[in-house]
Amino acid sequence: MTSAGEYIAHCSNYLPGSGSSNAQALLNNLSSHVQSLLGRPSLGAIQPFAKSAIISTLSRITRGQLHVESLGVQHDFGSAYTLPEHVAGPSGALTAHIKVLDEAFWVRLLLNTDLGFADAYMLGEIEVDNLSNIFKIFLLNRRSLRELSMFLTPLVRTFSYLSNTRLTNALTRSRQNISMHYDLSNEVFEAFLSRDMTYSCAVFTDELGGSTGDLLETKHSAPHREPMDEGKACAPDDLEKGQLEKLHLLARKARIKKGSRVLEIGCGWGSFSILAATEYGATVEAITLSTEQQSVVQRKIDEMGLSHRITVRLMDYRELPEEFHHAFDAVVSIGVMEHVGIEYMRDWFKVMDWAMKEENAVKVCTMTTIPDTKWASYSRDVDFIRKYIFPGGQLSSIKSLVDAATDAGLNIHSVEDIGPHYARTLREWNYRFQRNFDSRISPALRRRYPHLTEADIQVFQRKWTYYFMYCEAGFAMRFLSDNVIVFTREGNLLLD
Repeated sequence: MTSAGEYIAHCSNYLPGSGSSNAQALLNNLSSHVQSLLGRPSLGAIQPFAKSAIISTLSRITRGQLHVESLGVQHDFGSAYTLPEHVAGPSGALTAHIKVLDEAFWVRLLLNTDLGFADAYMLGEIEVDNLSNIFKIFLLNRRSLRELSMFLTPLVRTFSYLSNTRLTNALTRSRQNISMHYDLSNEVFEAFLSRDMTYSCAVFTDELGGSTGDLLETKHSAPHREPMDEGKACAPDDLEKGQLEKLHLLARKARIKKGSRVLEIGCGWGSFSILAATEYGATVEAITLSTEQQSVVQRKIDEMGLSHRITVRLMDYRELPEEFHHAFDAVVSIGVMEHVGIEYMRDWFKVMDWAMKEENAVKVCTMTTIPDTKWASYSRDVDFIRKYIFPGGQLSSIKSLVDAATDAGLNIHSVEDIGPHYARTLREWNYRFQRNFDSRISPALRRRYPHLTEADIQVFQRKWTYYFMYCEAGFAMRFLSDNVIVFTREGNLLLD
């Protein structure tokens, strides 16, 4: 990768306190060096072979139309295919165009498949007219494209996997992993999230158009939003309404009422804790590993006069004080368990059991999951999200969660998949991200990280665009689920 690309793709390595040991740094650098070397344009002898092999494999596409332009020649693959309206809205024709700007793209793709494609996109070696549709075409034709995972891909992935093991969520590392993403800049998140700063899947009612309502309208401009510090009242937009709907759904699932004691693990910017306290009359203990988030939540608590109802602490879930033992009617975590790591999931549930009251208590979470049939292969690999977006992150499957919870004495009471709504949530975020990038996000990055070059900024934008659309396709195509799960012990008489 170029220096600009390597910097911003691993920008978290430059955050305060995120250093690693010399041995770990050497391993990570070796992985980056191997991948960079394999994709260098100087390996000209490999490029014709790589291009020929890729074109041959892409010719097996049957569902959806993919057009690839390289050196003035357009290669056409596949045939017309329309996605169902409940997946893609009324305009579900699946077509996409890739323009190759640097022939190194072919080598990257051959040797490192999906991560190679991501690197090429972030570095500007290709232009894409519809990134989401490309992912959907790849997913629909995944069996035909299996041969793309060949040649040196296993070698490169081995280096990536080994270098990623340093980012597991041990107590000594977990805070750094969270900081790498969530402490980037409040101003950046503020520019694409809804006004309440909820960074998880929204739930869009029929009145809001459901999970594809955004595809029924043409957006001409980004909705006007005041910066967080100004706090001016304005009517909520559809995204904020969807987030509020989700927060109320979780409060109902948790059976929160006046006088309830609630522990929220991973409170984000405070939207759920504030709702539980103000609208349901609960007393909330909120914990986070993000100093940026803690600062914002504490300010909100002070401004709203809620210090008697909400306490926010900078704390790992493994550091809960003794007074939390069997103290809570409900333990809630929203989009947090993806950061636990499967090797720590049993311990996580044991902590949940320890914190829940001994009778009639619940643990409610939202978590993105992988299908049980795909989880074993997923857990052995390193994908774009774990390498570039959420270091130390790992999804679970429902079965793996059941096994871990059962070992801790908890049972699953209910599971509700809201994954299709996450596809729309990600599209809403991406829309705001793109519309506000030049006016708000880029200036915020330059203020926070004045040493960034224009190339760094461009790679950052492509990286987040890839993140939004990569995940959007996974949820839209039902390869990912976002589950609202209620755990409890047997004999809970408060459950319906």
